[in-house]
Amino acid sequence: MRTLKLTSPFTTGPDVARLQKALGDYLQGSVDGEFGPDTSRAVYRAKYWLGYANPNHTAGTALLNLLEGKRQPNAAMKKRITARKKAAAKKPIRLKMLAEAKKWVGTKESPAGSNRVKFSLWYGMIGPWCAMFVTWCGVSAGSKAFKRSVRYAYVPYMLADAKAGSNNLTITYYHIELFEKWLTKNQSKFASYGGNTSGDNSGSQSNGGAVVHREKYPRYKNDVIAFVHVGA
Repeated sequence: MRTLKLTSPFTTGPDVARLQKALGDYLQGSVDGEFGPDTSRAVYRAKYWLGYANPNHTAGTALLNLLEGKRQPNAAMKKRITARKKAAAKKPIRLKMLAEAKKWVGTKESPAGSNRVKFSLWYGMIGPWCAMFVTWCGVSAGSKAFKRSVRYAYVPYMLADAKAGSNNLTITYYHIELFEKWLTKNQSKFASYGGNTSGDNSGSQSNGGAVVHREKYPRYKNDVIAFVHVGA
């Protein structure tokens, strides 16, 4: 078999389609023959769970052989697979972050409308603080993705890293909240915890000045652009 080397997000053709089919459940997108963001993230996930020491977003013959069962992970890879599965079986970071978020429901800015609140003061930046609240929860939970005064104070930066698969973030889009659970079987409604929101129609949903637990419809006015998964 000729050597495959798929390194560009602009690569297209039957080799990409073959890779996409082999990726199976790792791929959260369609088999379209285009090596785009969905395929790039799927390659990273596959390499992580197949025990690669330093997973990245490029694919080639070696990965394809593993995915198609023509090659098995070596001893070192198997050891990493076991360790990663063991770590994943522990209480997920997202649950620890949710537990932290629940502690602060009802916390409000002082004075109202000032963006001065525990979380923005802690981060060191006075401004819209929904991302800073998520960062507070991430740091408190021990996540490697978040770092005080470094990342993240601004939602688009967090989203960009998730799209790129950086800092243990992936897409699973500018106000951000912590997803708790689906409330309907068809996944049309979910519960979440958010900072700097009002939680109802009486105030701003993205600059409401309080920590709130609420239920919402993700497709209402297209207000949910993406779900970001915190991997560690």
